[in-house]
Amino acid sequence: MKQGDFLVFRTNGWAARWIQLFTRSRWNHAAIYIGDGRIVEAEPTGVRITNLHEAYTDDQWIVSGKTLTSWQRNKIVTWAKSKEGTPYGWLDIAALGLLSLGIRWKWLDRFAADQSRLVCSQLVSYAYFNAGIPLTNDDAWTVTPGDLEELIVEAEAK
Repeated sequence: MKQGDFLVFRTNGWAARWIQLFTRSRWNHAAIYIGDGRIVEAEPTGVRITNLHEAYTDDQWIVSGKTLTSWQRNKIVTWAKSKEGTPYGWLDIAALGLLSLGIRWKWLDRFAADQSRLVCSQLVSYAYFNAGIPLTNDDAWTVTPGDLEELIVEAEAK
């Protein structure tokens, strides 16, 4: 695992199940590896830096392993760390779920695109977008943990 790689997680609990339901995914969380065993992840209380192995077991996550330059890796990590403290709420998860169902109302797009609130997959997507690497053809704010998992699977298949 290298600095700037993203991870997707499958965790337990009612909140994890709700996120999986709203985003139609087997995966419910995402984060960015920043080195030294630490990740940047978005939580409802705010984006935080935490120790990967203290918070999660190895069977709960998979890593992207994307080919990136050192400049891109640094840019991704710097941007993600700069968002520390940025919170989100359940309405943000619901909005992402509606967008993933193809419901694209202008006010919903504006609500989801507001970077003053970031769910975990948006944190990853915006960090990569900021480094010049759009992860999907869609808007950066519509990416779910399941979308990120699909990118990992596709890369492994090549």
